[in-house]
Amino acid sequence: DTGPSVYSVGVECVSCSPTNIVYYILLQYLPSTLISLLVIIFRPSITSAPMGNYVLFCNLSLIYFRLDLWIFVKPHDAITNAAKAALTVSAVWSFDALLFISPHLCISHHIEEFYTPFLEIVATVYPFVLLLLTYAVIEMYRKNFGPVVYLWRWFSRVYVQFYRAWDPRSSLIQSFASLFYLSYYARLSYVIWQAFEWTNVRQNKGKERKRLQHIDPNVPYGSNKHVLLMAFSVAVAVFVFLPPLLILVVYPTSLYRKISHWISPKWRLRIKTYVETFNGCFKDGTNGTLDYHHCVAGDYFFLALFSACYFPC
Repeated sequence: DTGPSVYSVGVECVSCSPTNIVYYILLQYLPSTLISLLVIIFRPSITSAPMGNYVLFCNLSLIYFRLDLWIFVKPHDAITNAAKAALTVSAVWSFDALLFISPHLCISHHIEEFYTPFLEIVATVYPFVLLLLTYAVIEMYRKNFGPVVYLWRWFSRVYVQFYRAWDPRSSLIQSFASLFYLSYYARLSYVIWQAFEWTNVRQNKGKERKRLQHIDPNVPYGSNKHVLLMAFSVAVAVFVFLPPLLILVVYPTSLYRKISHWISPKWRLRIKTYVETFNGCFKDGTNGTLDYHHCVAGDYFFLALFSACYFPC
């Protein structure tokens, strides 16, 4: 009655319990929910320097420590506990707040090790789902949808007064950019890469060689089960991972100027606001300088993507 731990640094084989599903949901989704709500409500600016550089540093460090497991298999001494505490503080900036201090949890012995990336990809996309739900609620309120309007009356006065005191200039697009920035490096790029990683195994004194799926070496690389995981990862990459990145890359080019004629003015303004949140203090064409600030945002993300994929390689 054992199975893989679905929420841990390594996928250890541990004892299973039906009650672990409750702990798994609380540990995996409760911190993401709270952080996402804080980002949506307060809309902090974390996409430009210096905060953006700190978030990037934390995310790339987490990828390294997720791969280098030596520190977590040592006895629980003071140094190990201090390292876990430091990593937990860094993990807050990637929605993995409790990953390094979570107990090993097996939901069911029927879940194979191969299916753990599916669960992790779903957890990674979860903040974007919350953002889409928030946008849907705002649109229903704008169209005077009765239940939403009635519920909003209960806490609208307190929220509006508090939000105006915080920062009345930020928008929901800032929340989208922040959620994308927090989820992009350590989680989304890492779990998508896992679907395509492989392990080479030599048999019969090195004469026979097999390519197996890296997460679960019991699954042949390119088998039906593995193709399903790759297809799921590609779908998440195409519809969640790549669009925000492509907007940053294409926006300063002549291609965007050509296709912008077919984009409504409302969405052109939203795209411009989204890109501006990543520009920071880069040159913007004033005082005789060349306008680099739009280009830097996309290049910066490509550099981060290369760094994130380099560690697993």
